[in-house]
Amino acid sequence: MKTIFKNGVYDRVNEEVAESNVKHHGWKYVPKSEWKVATRAPKTEEQAVQAEKKEKTLSNKAKRRAKFKTNE
Repeated sequence: MKTIFKNGVYDRVNEEVAESNVKHHGWKYVPKSEWKVATRAPKTEEQAVQAEKKEKTLSNKAKRRAKFKTNE
């Protein structure tokens, strides 16, 4: 599978089709990461806040470790 791009359109096609389109129809090869960014929906504000909260919460093991270090 190859990722190709032309006029704002990303397409994932097999290698033979990609080669033909690039050579004869003006498409360009692009990294798969560009295709992923273009096709995935951006995070909403609420999802970003939830992800931030998740990062801030400590596991029970981490809490015990922090408590143990303060007692020393």
